[in-house]
Amino acid sequence: MNSNTTTGKEKLVVEVVAAHNLMPKDGEGSSSPFVEVEFENQRLRTQVKYKDLNPVWNEKLVFDIQNVADIPYRSIEVNIFNERRSSNSRNFLGRVRVPSSNFSKEGEETAQLYTLDKRSLFSHIKGEISLKVYVSTRKEFKQMAGFGNGGEVSRSGSSTASGFSKKNKKLQQQSPVMHVQQHPGHDANSNRPTQQGQSHAMPVEPNTGEIKPVVMTTASGPVVTRAGTAGVGGLYSNGSTEFSLKETRPDLGGGSLHRDKTSSTYDLVEQMQYLYVRVVKAKDISLFGGGEIVAKVKLGNYSGITKRVSSNNAEWDQVFAFSKDCIQSSMAEIFVNESNKDDFLGRVWFDLNEVPSRVPPDSQLAPQWYRMEDKKGDKAKGGEVMVSIWFGTQADEAFGEAWHSKAANVHLDGLCSLKSKVYLSPKLWYLRVSVIDAQDIIPGEKGATMMRFPELFAKVQVGNQVLRTRMAAPSATRSLSNPFWEEDLLFVVAEPFEDYVMISVEDRVGPGRDEVVGRVVLPVGAIERRTDDKPVVSRWFNLDNHFGNSAEAKVMTRFGSRIHLRVSLDGGYHVLDEATMYSSDVKPTAKQLWKPQIGVLEMGILGATGLMPVKIKEGKGGAVDAYCVAKYGQKWIRTRTVVDSLSPKWNEQYTWEVYDPCTVITVGVFDNCRLDKNMINNTGARDHRIGKVRIRLSTLESDRVYTHSYPLLMLHPTGVKKMGELHLAVRFSCASIGNMLHMYTMPMLPKMHYMHPLSVNQLESLRYQAMNVVTSRLNRAEPPLGREVVEYMLDHDSHMWSMRRSKANFFRLMNVISGIVAIGRGFESIRNWHKPIYSALSVAFFLILVAMPELIIPTVLLLMSFVGLWRYRSRPRHPPHMDTRLSQAESVYPDELDEEFDSFPTSRSADIVRMRYDRLRSVAGRIQTVVGDMASQGERFQALISWRDTRATFLFVIFCLFAAVGFYAVPLKVVLALWGLYVLRPPRFRSKLPSSALSFFRRLPTKADNLVVAAVSRRTAGFFSANSGELLALRDGLLLAAESGLGGILELRALCKVAGVVKYQAISRKRNGLTHTIASLTRSSVEDRLCFNIETNSNNSDMALWMEKGSEPTTESEIADLEAIAALKESAAIELKEKVLSAGAFNWILQEKGNEYVRQGKKHYSDAIDCYTRAINQNVLSDSETSILYANRSHVNLLLGNYRRALMDAEEAIKLCPTNVKAHYRAAKSSLLLNLLDEAKLSCDAGLEGDPDNKELKKLAREIDSRKQEQQEQGAQVSKALAEAKHLSSAIENRGLKIGKPTFQELTGLRKPVLDKNNILHWPVLLLYAEVMSSDFIEDFLLHVILYPLIFPYLSNMFSEDSPPLPWDKENNYTREAIELYYEVGSGICLSKTKLLRYLLEGTAGAAVESIGDEEKDVDGSISDYSAGKGSSKWVRVNEKRKLHDILKEPKFIIPGIPGHTVCFSAPHHLRLGTLKMLLQDHSAIVFVDTSYAIDNTYLLFSAYLVFVMQLGFTMLCAGSVRAKNTMNIMLTNVLDAATGGLFYYLFGFAFAFGNPSNGFIGKHFFGLEAFPSPSFDYGYFLYQWAFAIAAAGITSGSIAERTQFVAYLIYSSFLTGFVYPIVSHWFWSADGWASPSRADTLLFGSGVIDFAGSGVVHMVGGIAGFWGAFIEGPRIGRFDHNDRPVSMRGHSSTLVVLGTFLLWFGWYGFNPGSFLNIMKSYGQSGSYYGQWSAIGRTAITTTLAGCSAALTTLFGKRLLSGHWNVNDVCNGLLGGFAAITGGCSVVDPWAAIICGFVAAWVLIGFNKLAEKLKYDDPLEAAQLHGGCGAWGIIFTGLFAKEAYVKETYPGRPGRAYGLIMGGGGMLLAAHVVQIVVVTGWVSLTMGTLFWLLNKLKLLRISADEEMAGMDLTSHGGLAYDYYDEYQDPTQKGGLMMTNVDRSGV
Repeated sequence: MNSNTTTGKEKLVVEVVAAHNLMPKDGEGSSSPFVEVEFENQRLRTQVKYKDLNPVWNEKLVFDIQNVADIPYRSIEVNIFNERRSSNSRNFLGRVRVPSSNFSKEGEETAQLYTLDKRSLFSHIKGEISLKVYVSTRKEFKQMAGFGNGGEVSRSGSSTASGFSKKNKKLQQQSPVMHVQQHPGHDANSNRPTQQGQSHAMPVEPNTGEIKPVVMTTASGPVVTRAGTAGVGGLYSNGSTEFSLKETRPDLGGGSLHRDKTSSTYDLVEQMQYLYVRVVKAKDISLFGGGEIVAKVKLGNYSGITKRVSSNNAEWDQVFAFSKDCIQSSMAEIFVNESNKDDFLGRVWFDLNEVPSRVPPDSQLAPQWYRMEDKKGDKAKGGEVMVSIWFGTQADEAFGEAWHSKAANVHLDGLCSLKSKVYLSPKLWYLRVSVIDAQDIIPGEKGATMMRFPELFAKVQVGNQVLRTRMAAPSATRSLSNPFWEEDLLFVVAEPFEDYVMISVEDRVGPGRDEVVGRVVLPVGAIERRTDDKPVVSRWFNLDNHFGNSAEAKVMTRFGSRIHLRVSLDGGYHVLDEATMYSSDVKPTAKQLWKPQIGVLEMGILGATGLMPVKIKEGKGGAVDAYCVAKYGQKWIRTRTVVDSLSPKWNEQYTWEVYDPCTVITVGVFDNCRLDKNMINNTGARDHRIGKVRIRLSTLESDRVYTHSYPLLMLHPTGVKKMGELHLAVRFSCASIGNMLHMYTMPMLPKMHYMHPLSVNQLESLRYQAMNVVTSRLNRAEPPLGREVVEYMLDHDSHMWSMRRSKANFFRLMNVISGIVAIGRGFESIRNWHKPIYSALSVAFFLILVAMPELIIPTVLLLMSFVGLWRYRSRPRHPPHMDTRLSQAESVYPDELDEEFDSFPTSRSADIVRMRYDRLRSVAGRIQTVVGDMASQGERFQALISWRDTRATFLFVIFCLFAAVGFYAVPLKVVLALWGLYVLRPPRFRSKLPSSALSFFRRLPTKADNLVVAAVSRRTAGFFSANSGELLALRDGLLLAAESGLGGILELRALCKVAGVVKYQAISRKRNGLTHTIASLTRSSVEDRLCFNIETNSNNSDMALWMEKGSEPTTESEIADLEAIAALKESAAIELKEKVLSAGAFNWILQEKGNEYVRQGKKHYSDAIDCYTRAINQNVLSDSETSILYANRSHVNLLLGNYRRALMDAEEAIKLCPTNVKAHYRAAKSSLLLNLLDEAKLSCDAGLEGDPDNKELKKLAREIDSRKQEQQEQGAQVSKALAEAKHLSSAIENRGLKIGKPTFQELTGLRKPVLDKNNILHWPVLLLYAEVMSSDFIEDFLLHVILYPLIFPYLSNMFSEDSPPLPWDKENNYTREAIELYYEVGSGICLSKTKLLRYLLEGTAGAAVESIGDEEKDVDGSISDYSAGKGSSKWVRVNEKRKLHDILKEPKFIIPGIPGHTVCFSAPHHLRLGTLKMLLQDHSAIVFVDTSYAIDNTYLLFSAYLVFVMQLGFTMLCAGSVRAKNTMNIMLTNVLDAATGGLFYYLFGFAFAFGNPSNGFIGKHFFGLEAFPSPSFDYGYFLYQWAFAIAAAGITSGSIAERTQFVAYLIYSSFLTGFVYPIVSHWFWSADGWASPSRADTLLFGSGVIDFAGSGVVHMVGGIAGFWGAFIEGPRIGRFDHNDRPVSMRGHSSTLVVLGTFLLWFGWYGFNPGSFLNIMKSYGQSGSYYGQWSAIGRTAITTTLAGCSAALTTLFGKRLLSGHWNVNDVCNGLLGGFAAITGGCSVVDPWAAIICGFVAAWVLIGFNKLAEKLKYDDPLEAAQLHGGCGAWGIIFTGLFAKEAYVKETYPGRPGRAYGLIMGGGGMLLAAHVVQIVVVTGWVSLTMGTLFWLLNKLKLLRISADEEMAGMDLTSHGGLAYDYYDEYQDPTQKGGLMMTNVDRSGV
């Protein structure tokens, strides 16, 4: 730390004051906000302010400052969240980033208001937050350099402003390139001449000094502070928003209003305006004696200087570019100066308002000659200069070569590294050298051949790449001089080929001594190239044996050594120079093998924001000179360097050709270190890495522009840091979508990688070589791309070991496996029947798959396709980016980071390496255990037949023999079905013990007991099991660190090294804020085992030691060990005592335990309370400390809502420490919440006495006072209202009036009589118009005034001929003469005084008062309820001569709240009131009973007729679906269904179904329609229900058609309609049924079964009954062939099928809509347009849509399955949709009906397929259609029933469940599942038994002969169709004849 800062420990204090106008997020118009502040990886939060959009906190959050010098580069991030108490989650409310420039000193802080920012583009954020941020120190905090308003770097204390200026001046003299020039007082406009285009004024002379050529300078001025951006991204944030991708909306292409011709080319960047000045040359320069001259371009404070040229040849041709935001003057000046002199020789200036603009592709502006003026303003001697000047953008051709104004201070040698460039990687080839063998090799050491065997090998070198073959092995067929290798060596070479291949044969003559015995050199360019897998021809090459010795080279040898090689350049491979997973190019090297490109990748590099400073510049503080590098394929691009900017803007656009979509483009951001003159000559200078971004092209949509801000993340030794954000615009354009999709089916790499694959080691080695080649080439470019840049872009060190990456990959693997684990858990949940519905459905689905295994693969594929389509809507909308959580970068430990950044080989100390090695061994040990367990399971499988355990193998062999016989005898499907049912059996039938098979398997032996086990190591440090503690191992012994909280127990078991001499050494180590005193033990003697436990006892701050039984010390060494442990015990006990007695340690314990739990959220509050409770129970703390614990526990109880406990804890805290202000506050807060205002006031006043300035207590005191005032005002209002009510009640009682329960309150509201100050009663009078169901009011009617002079003029005025008709009286029937007034007497119950007072208090402040003081009077009986008596109600016409007072005092007139009169017609052509029976329904609408009955019964009868028409439809459908020979039989059975059903339903069926009152199982009344009609039922209702009953019987007849005896029809039809069906309808439709939704008492699952028109009651009953009949009878003869394959037996007439279908369709409009039973019912207010008639219409629509949807689905579904369009199948599908929608037709939306029909069609198709598999024969598919689709309809209703429709159809039960998918929960669905089960069980039990008995009695099925002949002939005396030919004998019996026709003569 420098001298300007104190050495004390500084703290950063963030005071959160308040927030304003926050966004409501809790769905109730409010929020519960809290603030979370993060600074330097520290995160703190405030309390939650519940239900407050303008919260006030006034909380101080204190953060540690690690290094004060880093404060200028730091910032804090403030986030506001809304706490969601229901789900323990939070909503984002806004964020603020406060830079260091806003930090203040202690004592100078002020509250600053910040506007909340959005987290993303689509965030809905509003509001502001007020903060105070300042630095606090223990001593006086001295002024820091660069802190506060400045942005400079800290300087020494002696540095002054003048000194700094001198330093800068000296720097200018030493380095003129960075010359800073200032023009004080210079005003360009003041020097503007009168002549346009030039200026004659003398400019201010610049400072003298040496000026180097081609330098752009800027004037010096005050340093611009960057506090707003300093430190951005420098926090160690764990928030996901900090590191997330953000979508941006830049103004690409210049915007829609400013687009030019370049917008099509530069449409991915923002346009940047520049002023370009091209200085070409000069002439006629008057310079005495010649010399060198320079040109200088000046624009305000910016100036650029050209290179020096001779005055005789003054030609520069240089361009200067001034950014538009740097233009500080209205004119540009060009000077021509003599070199090294400040006086100019000539000058010319240009008005910027006259400068033209150029837009490419226009040609460049031609330069022109301009006459210059000298310093005297004379143009005659100034000479001329050729100049062009224009405005343009970055699209201008001159942009790339221009010198920019922002590079003003860059040294001349560094200017070249500023420009943007495009690089191309060299074209890389694999060079394959196959060394086969050699001949006539002469060993290296002469004369030593006979002494040793030569060790010959070949070495191949290409550049700096060297590879060797193995040693040649001796061979019996080859001599020692003819070695054989046959080995391939691969190298990487680059075009152009400048290298040579040197192959040498060497002999290893000794250790480390290799002697070359021959070599050959080949140029790479001469080597043959190949593009396929055909090998090149091998060649022999002569070896040079005399290299380096010219004399020996001339000596001729008899034999020459040679080597056999096969050398080729392989162009069929792709040379990998980057990591495979991030590859940007996969093309082969040979261009002729390239596939055509599939698209173009365009990228606009817009800029960066919030870059973190990476270097220090003198006078400027932290800075960055940033540039970008992007790499895709062979093309590298480098943007220009933006100098000294933390938010650089590049706006450069580049394009790449794309050959494969599954590639990655990499963009990196770097800091240019080559701009400083001191770094330019430093060969070790390296550009700093700022961060990089990868974008995979396959994640981009075609032709979409992605504009995002990518966080630049870097992993540093201190953690992950955000270095800034990079803004990119990316577009991937695809030329042909077909070609791109075809690429997904092609191999990733070229063909050669698969024909001749390379090993992993080869690929890694070659990749490293390729990277070196690319690095060396790009490093030689100008400007060079440094090695550090290339290595970073190519992921040079991606293969290095990292614990963090290992954990990340492990969790990636676990994430992949988690899907399988989730499936396993789901299966286990199904097995355990946690959800019985799902388990039952799973069993059914399993059985279906077992029966039809061909559906398994289609089902899986269909499921995957559905899942894929479902997830399409949640697909990622943005490109993926680096995930810190996935990378394990947020939770990485410092030691793991240090290991990751360690060099290779390591540079760490031996202790650290040993610790890491031990950690790696522990990880490997766990992996080793897992591998061993896997091996053990495999060995157990081997042991089954290995006879290692003879008894086990014997059992297994015997089991296999019996199982083989069993599997052979039992079909596989049955085995699978039984196995599945066994596995999925409910838990009650399952034992918790493992199965016998699993137990048998676990008992099998393994080879684990054969492994050699190492002896216990002498250096084992030990292991432990503890809930708090740490074990550290040192090299020479056991180190035990006793770290424990209050009351904690540390249990240690260790294997100790026992030494001859016990020595203990005390070590003090500071760790996590605590000092641990540690003892070290060492002994060297025999090994022994010592087991011990250490328990901390906080009561006496001691540690007790005891031994396990049998481990007491016996030998001297053990006693010595015990003494050593006792020393450890004593040391730890002293330390623990110090910790307990230390307030600082206690505060740390409290913060790390209780407070940490509080910060973790609501789900950890109970842990916090437990921690505080245990700390309190220790009884070792002082009263003040214990008081704090009680106060904290009170705070947590407040958060949990335990206000009573919070008050008790706060009172305990106050008892222990009366000065505990927080305890007083929490006592007051809890008392306030308990509405104990006096106690709250006392606690608040006591707290303010101790801390008068406490803002929270003051605020709470104001709130308490406000509440008390409100309570007093409310009490006064209640007293007033009660007094007025009692006064009014007394007045009513004194007048002898009787008030009853208000019966028209829906119309009158809260209107009541009013007593004025004159004791006069004012009555509102209600007029009811019964015929039109409307009403009117007379708001105020005086009691003592005659009624008729007031009310009749009112009526006369209302109903006069002059007045317009009323809205409900269009025909003007209501006239004054035609109306009469009536009132009702003898009805109602008079209210007691208490109830009357309650009624009068309704709607007033006294409505909620608990006691009104008159209850005792009611008990005494002074005023009792009075009833007018039953049956005495009558209507009395109003007598005009009577007063209202007299009417109200009638003995039997009980006023229904307020007087009500009925206005009726008295005209003769209208009904008289005396003939009307009036019924008040819902206390608001008057319904005329007889009219309603007439309409409703007519509607019901019409519906019954429609349903009966369905019987005709069934008859036609059945007749057309059977063969012609059984037509008469099936039609007769349908007739008998109606006839028999009518009789038996009349006698028994209706009574069993609706005989109320009854029990829940069966009805008891109305046998033979006794006591009919009744108030509940009329004859029409019986007729309607009989039509339903015979419909169920008709369904059954279709299933058993063509093979059933006629008598069986009579028996089953009678039984079904008379008993079976009525019982089911009673269960679900009767008001007493146990599952009825209209049941008066408890409903099944709180909802009852909603089977509105009978999907279950009718269709399932008929379908299941038909199933058992057909199943017991068996299939028709010929339905299945001898191979059990189905044979189609279609019906004889599709015409009848279609006719029957339409008749059924027509009848269904009575079946479903008619089930409402009545139509005269309104759902809204009186006269509403919406009523039951609307529901009936909706029901008809849902019925229609379900049938239509099912018909179309069946049409196309059967077309796909069978290949043709079949009308019969479509008709059945239509009916299946009707059957499914029947149950829920009244309670679902029309759109849901379409879904119902769609699924019903597939249910029908599936059940038909299942029926064929089971050899089940149903001629009409009735069981499948009505049973299967009916069951689906029941499930469908439980899923899609709408709440509003359920309430309308089944009123009177609030909270009734509705559809699961519609949000109503699963109760209704559960009830419907019960319905399916009980209906199936009941019908199976009854009808199944009946059909079984009939079959046993031979009364069910006809004989085979009768079936073959047809039942029409055998049972009914003839065929249904008779044909008579005119030539046929009329005596012969007619019939249908089929004969062969001879067509040979035709």
